Amino acid sequence: MMVHRIYVEKKKEFAVEAKEMLHEIHQLLSIHAVTGVRLLQRYDVQGIDQALFNQCINTVFSEPQLDDTYSLLPEDMGTIFATEYLPGQF
Repeated sequence: MMVHRIYVEKKKEFAVEAKEMLHEIHQLLSIHAVTGVRLLQRYDVQGIDQALFNQCINTVFSEPQLDDTYSLLPEDMGTIFATEYLPGQF
């Protein structure tokens, strides 16, 4: 079964959570070498065809006026740190 994947990131002017995380890294962890944080949500979907998935990108997974979407991770990401919910946790 095919797995469809999409990455969603708040546009820079709406990336409040990323700004808060950068502030916490600076203040709580005292790591001042970090100059920027980007948060991307990854969605994996099975059991639907490509046409339905394409329709869902801008209606279910993102809001076009607030979010940027990517089918692949941007190449300029730098260091990547990923987390994942445990089964049944979300």
